[in-house]
Amino acid sequence: MSKHATITIERAGTTVHVNLENGQLFRLLREGPRGRIDVFWSGGAPETLRPKNGWQNSEIIMFPIVGKAPGPENTIVIDGESFSMSQHGLSRLLPWKASFDPANSSLRLVQEYEAGQKVKNAKGEISEFPRSFRIVKTISIDDEGKVKVAIELENLSEKPLPFLVGWHPAFVIPIDAGRITPSTISDSISVSSVQRAEGNVIVAQNSDTITYETPLFALRMPHTFGKAQFWNMEGSYVALEPISAMSLSRAPNVTADLSQQEGVKSIPPHQMLRYEAVMEITLRNSS
Repeated sequence: MSKHATITIERAGTTVHVNLENGQLFRLLREGPRGRIDVFWSGGAPETLRPKNGWQNSEIIMFPIVGKAPGPENTIVIDGESFSMSQHGLSRLLPWKASFDPANSSLRLVQEYEAGQKVKNAKGEISEFPRSFRIVKTISIDDEGKVKVAIELENLSEKPLPFLVGWHPAFVIPIDAGRITPSTISDSISVSSVQRAEGNVIVAQNSDTITYETPLFALRMPHTFGKAQFWNMEGSYVALEPISAMSLSRAPNVTADLSQQEGVKSIPPHQMLRYEAVMEITLRNSS
């Protein structure tokens, strides 16, 4: 552990750095014939290490909603009652407790929420949810250098927990002579087309693997979420997000009542669901 309260995990030519202050993976380096390349956006690094401009996160879990709450004044409805909810939900606002297993190149991060707890974001906006839950995020590297992020969602309440979930990692866009190099995402979507899209977002309705091709590296990310969305507002990074359902702000026939919203899933009382994404990085040999 460094003076910045970070954890470094290394195995099979891959190194990841995790900021324990916010539970975010903020560096992902892959060893190649020409040295190491960091493919991850560092917005979630400790404050003294992060870029001054751009998204001030590297990866977040979106839960129990994805996107903006659709009700009046950013609310959702559960059991007939309205609750305030900030964009992408509560998980991004909650602290993590970490335990490191160096023998298995694995870091386990745990956060818990008690039903009715009021949580403020940086803007002072309140979020509240009527179910208690636990989230376990495990970051590990296998013997081939692949990075797995596993997310376990556990309902600690006596009633079903309606939810959407997504993982929101951001990757660097290689820059050459001040210009974005040609880079493509799954199904040959160009990064520039994401920049031009409405809201700077493109959604893949059916997705079990996200790919990202650049002149410096290629990413292959199989996942179990079922859908994906791609977001970019700056020239230096692109978010490649596995999601369980469309963002509430983009869903058809949107309603604030989560029990009536298309794509919303439910965790039975005292049960758990698990989602995974695996990142395989291949470096290019070109000069």
